[in-house]
Amino acid sequence: MSKDFLPLNVPTEQSVRYNINFIQTAVCELKFPVLLELEEKPPTEFQGALRKDFPIFKKSKTVSIHVGGSTDLPLSYAFESRDKKWVVALKPDSLVIETTSYTEFADFRTKIDRILHLIGGMLDTEFFTRVGLRYINVIDLEDGEVDGWVNEKLIAPLIGGELGTLTKYVSEIHGAFSDGRYSFRHGLDSDQLDASKIRYILDFDYYDEGIDYNDALELLTKFNAQNFSFFKWALGEKALHKLGAGKQKE
Repeated sequence: MSKDFLPLNVPTEQSVRYNINFIQTAVCELKFPVLLELEEKPPTEFQGALRKDFPIFKKSKTVSIHVGGSTDLPLSYAFESRDKKWVVALKPDSLVIETTSYTEFADFRTKIDRILHLIGGMLDTEFFTRVGLRYINVIDLEDGEVDGWVNEKLIAPLIGGELGTLTKYVSEIHGAFSDGRYSFRHGLDSDQLDASKIRYILDFDYYDEGIDYNDALELLTKFNAQNFSFFKWALGEKALHKLGAGKQKE
């Protein structure tokens, strides 16, 4: 990073535990050098190790369409929990752990640690080519107004009314911070089933590359700490009121 490059500089906040959260989906991505056996045969050994915790097995093959033709992509294998709130997705070069039932990072980290304990050795790697942590937050704008729910610095084009009534407004930002890089996508969207239900999306994605295997969990912890400060900065007073005061973590 050059000396002229400015890193993320939102106020540092002490993490607290709220009774509710806005997280719709939490994702951990661990990419590794290609494991050829996952391109050549089903992951029988992986399924055996994960079957008790993630008994529902699915596989899919996707196609990337581009100018001049299409490309078949490697099979993706998904292992779901019985309640379908947790998914472990395995590809020849990546392991993704996803939940739609996020409570707090300590529980998420415990689940990641458990999965790595079960199958980490089978990945046969000493490092991850990429480590990522992503939180997709969805805020219901209960009064139908975005003003007050999101930091006004993010929604300045929406407040004045010059653009009229918008049904979609999306922005994407890329930058860096002390422990890696980030992308931040945010915007206004409407529920496809109910056009009157307006929501605001705050999508935070933190990542770094070339991470030693044994350093991955600690890096994820640092990502999470940075996320709390960034997330809180992005909120307006209405959203903060909805979350409440929160309790200090022990």
